[in-house]
Amino acid sequence: MWDLWQYLVAGGLIIGLHVLAAVFLQYFSRAHVATEQARIHAKGLSICYGVYQDQGRRVTMEDAHTSIPDLLGEQGSVHVSVFAVFDGHSGPVAASFAAEQLPSCILDAWPDALARDELVSAFGKACRALDNRFLHSARKLNLFDGTTCICTALVDASTKQDYNLVAVTANIGDSRAILCREVEASTLLGAIKGLERRASYPTTSSDEGSWHPNTPRKVLKGYRTASHLIVPLSIDQKPHNPTEKQRIEASGGFVHPFVYIEEENLIIRGPHRIFPGGLAVSRALGDLPFKSLRSLEALGISAPLVVADPVVSYIRLQESDKFILQGCDGLWDTISSMEAVIFILITKLLLDISSMQVPELRRHRKRLRAALRRLAVPLINDAALAISESLCHHAKAKGSTDNISIGILFLHARDRPFYTFLDQYDVEALVSGLVFTMDTIHTFDDLISVFQGFVDIDGEKDGIFKSNIMFTDLCNADHTQIANNTLALWDQFTERQISMSDVRDSTVLTGILEFGKSQQLPKAQRSVKVPGA
Repeated sequence: MWDLWQYLVAGGLIIGLHVLAAVFLQYFSRAHVATEQARIHAKGLSICYGVYQDQGRRVTMEDAHTSIPDLLGEQGSVHVSVFAVFDGHSGPVAASFAAEQLPSCILDAWPDALARDELVSAFGKACRALDNRFLHSARKLNLFDGTTCICTALVDASTKQDYNLVAVTANIGDSRAILCREVEASTLLGAIKGLERRASYPTTSSDEGSWHPNTPRKVLKGYRTASHLIVPLSIDQKPHNPTEKQRIEASGGFVHPFVYIEEENLIIRGPHRIFPGGLAVSRALGDLPFKSLRSLEALGISAPLVVADPVVSYIRLQESDKFILQGCDGLWDTISSMEAVIFILITKLLLDISSMQVPELRRHRKRLRAALRRLAVPLINDAALAISESLCHHAKAKGSTDNISIGILFLHARDRPFYTFLDQYDVEALVSGLVFTMDTIHTFDDLISVFQGFVDIDGEKDGIFKSNIMFTDLCNADHTQIANNTLALWDQFTERQISMSDVRDSTVLTGILEFGKSQQLPKAQRSVKVPGA
């Protein structure tokens, strides 16, 4: 009896140590992770929001985020929710500052009228005020930090009779926001019902059945689903964009891919960057060296090379809109908008069905959850957070080395189910077919390969033309005047017998970059070495 008791105690200790070790490993594996989730009930909309941030392979975490469920509180006649992601560079200070100060800047600029022009103008004022606040501190503390900003505000003025909701997105830099819109109010995956046709699947006496791996693809091929649009809520602002490049060159700078040459051998080649300086985004908050005319004019630059003027989009939402996805370039460098939308639609469906308390679905739950685990989707109650984390995992697996920030807003229109097909089809038959399909899928690429021809999605260009979205660029730089100012500066340099190579080879004047020894090359071939890039 005593021996049995000893065995039980020893076994309990071993199990306890395993549990502690698992908790310890999970804690430290998420030490560089930030998460947030919220459920917001507005007038005409319920929002499930989740954001996941991962340091990735970078030495420091320079991203930040903020969410304001109710910006105006009791003072407003409308309900306003704000969600923003910041992708910092040259340090974490600018992103953290922006996340903290953005709400007050928006509140200070909030208009009395809610017309499109007033809302767009308000976000422009808020972004410029935020930039000025940070630059004021940066000058005092000698900070060179900068950050992109993607900010979406949902303005809900719905009544019991009317659905009146707009999304206003302000973008500074190369982060991105997209909207998934269901064009036809029919079924998301209703055609999967056809997969249940037993003639298509060899069956056994077991409830699990058996099938050939290629069968789901053959069956899927004959069906179409409701059409979806990917509506871009932002435009990536990169130095090589024609209008951005024109503005930079008019200021006296130039745009060229990052190139590092050593002894005439190409060592590194990277994205297009702004020179002098080597920054890979053309608009950002902060970045004092790229905006301080005192140092820039010493280089013959007549205007800021980087600006904080946002491009603002305005779109009236529909009850069939599914979700908004925000992410920094750590996501978009490895996963396309279409891949992200397909992944979110399918995994949201799997999470919802696997949690349904429907007796007919119990026999499928184990296999659906196994499929989610294979796709690295955590089995937690918050779908937005779970899918954000999974997308982050797949971005890293596909080669992203940057900090990654992902925010998903699931939009549930008032009195409208997220999946309309659940009322139109035999749920058990539909799920049975979905299970057969998911049993053949083991990776992110498998999922995209199987469903990209089945989930009917129009790309971003169609999303712009087929939706009512409007973009306003609040950068009103006069390129001609800037170029004339640059020529005047270079006339002064010529009178003082100072050449371009003399100026741009001086690290004393710039304090932010060091040029290589290839200044004699033509402008388009000039090579630049930027420390720490």
